[in-house]
Amino acid sequence: MNNKLIKTELGVIQGLYIGKERGKAKELVNEIQVSENYGVVGDIHAKEGKHQISLLAEETIMKFDDSNMDIGKFEANVIIKGIEINHLQVGMKLKLGDQVSLEIKQIGKDDKRIEDHYLAMYRAGIFASVKEGGKVCLGDHIELLS
Repeated sequence: MNNKLIKTELGVIQGLYIGKERGKAKELVNEIQVSENYGVVGDIHAKEGKHQISLLAEETIMKFDDSNMDIGKFEANVIIKGIEINHLQVGMKLKLGDQVSLEIKQIGKDDKRIEDHYLAMYRAGIFASVKEGGKVCLGDHIELLS
């Protein structure tokens, strides 16, 4: 049996967001600092648990008719492009940039209070815990670690 770590490049980071206040759109930033077992430093949703950081595919956002909508309202920390969301599963590990590694804990949410702009996160949002922290910048690559 081969126990070698296999890396497969999946996509690129298109947007990074930090939410400072509940109920307000997250703000676009050029880089984020991610802390192990916590989440995005400065983000209202960062805490211990399985939803430390959230990701959403740009392709999912583009399905919305309102092109003027602030992407920060989708409430994802990381917007990604070029990744096949349908192939991801709970338990898979992702690497963002050169430093940050995540473990997918949940895909989508089970919540009856869905509003229009939340629909994307509730159906296709990726929620992960941080296994290794570090800095993530716009344009960094995302890899699947298996």
